[in-house]
Amino acid sequence: MEKCMISLSKKKRLWVHDLLQDMAEDIICEGKDERPWKCLMLWDFEDINHVFSNLGDEAVDVESIFLDMSEGNELSITPGIFKKMPNLKLLEFYTNTSLVESRTKMLDGLEYLPTLRYLRWDAYHLKSLPSQFCTSFLVELNLSHSSIETVWSGSEQDLGNLRSLNLTSCKNLNEFPNLSQATNLETLKLSNCDNLVEIPESSLRQLNKLVHFKLSNCKNLKRFPNNINLKSLRSLHLNGCSSLEEFPFISETIEKLLLNETSIQQVPISIERLTRLKDIHLTGCKRLMNLPECIKNLKFLNDLGLANCPNVTSFPQVGTNIRWLNLNKTGIQEVPLTIGDKSELRYLNMSGCDKLVNLPPTLKKLGQLKYLYLRGCINVTESPNLAVGNTMKTLDLHGTSIIDSKGEEPPQCEVPVIRRFFLKNVREHIKRRKSNR
Repeated sequence: MEKCMISLSKKKRLWVHDLLQDMAEDIICEGKDERPWKCLMLWDFEDINHVFSNLGDEAVDVESIFLDMSEGNELSITPGIFKKMPNLKLLEFYTNTSLVESRTKMLDGLEYLPTLRYLRWDAYHLKSLPSQFCTSFLVELNLSHSSIETVWSGSEQDLGNLRSLNLTSCKNLNEFPNLSQATNLETLKLSNCDNLVEIPESSLRQLNKLVHFKLSNCKNLKRFPNNINLKSLRSLHLNGCSSLEEFPFISETIEKLLLNETSIQQVPISIERLTRLKDIHLTGCKRLMNLPECIKNLKFLNDLGLANCPNVTSFPQVGTNIRWLNLNKTGIQEVPLTIGDKSELRYLNMSGCDKLVNLPPTLKKLGQLKYLYLRGCINVTESPNLAVGNTMKTLDLHGTSIIDSKGEEPPQCEVPVIRRFFLKNVREHIKRRKSNR
């Protein structure tokens, strides 16, 4: 990889070797050191600042501007400066630090933006983009950590070429953008938008090419459109949307559904229509009740998270392809005999289930089981009956009431230290309980 001049990452990103990048920069700037406005690309702060502050009536040839704002430099921008850059197609004011604050100074606002293909402006501090901004050719828009209240003002925007929109951590955003014309949008990110209350159905209904939709930690989001079917949606992230009470149903093609720490009380029986669902996480949903029986009809479901859901008292009736079950700190009292049918089950976490009794003997049918957590299950008195010859990666029995019989060989683990540590803690727990009687 290091010897390649150009390579493609697993995420389909194009990487160019530093030497090739340096050579390209030299070619672009050859003979133009004293005239940066004649360069097609600008990335050095001194050159960019010179163009933005000392430009007269000369034409600007620049097509791309990339500036790392994390180095502490502040750039002053006049309202009409971009009118002198008719060829500008790519504009990026970015920061690589976790502390994001505006480094662009626009005391008199911004009147105009050219016809851009790509716009990234971290910590953009105006309330909206300028009304004189033609978005017809815009492919990607990233305004993360900005102060915008609404993305654009005025008439409906032509967003036919828009593929990606990122408004992450726009704390003042109080209006969901009108995306009725963004029919080719594939990725939409609005996580950590604290003032976002609802999403109008009209803005989503036409997004039939949308694949990824992220709205995590929008704590005031109360209403989410239902009964629409986005034909391409694969993942929906609503983690931390603590005001959301109704189960979202916007696509039958969904594969990954993250609903951790929401106020959802019930998963509807219509969930069986999500026939492609692979992962569903409902961790920390304190009001959630038991899942419907029809969840067993989800043939592709392999990861279910219900940790910290105290009102879940019945073991979920999942299908036979389940691989990961996270049920710790639920109110489940019993694991059914049908657990033996889950032949693909690899991970089972029931730590903190203080009402749980001994696991059924059918557990020994699970030849793929590698991780079993029963930490703090005080009513478990018998060692789990594991498959013969199955080598566990993790077996956590700390805090159970299992008595380690000297004549009984404990379950085999790949890492002997793990076995000794967990069983040692079991013995110490038993001794403490006996001494307190």
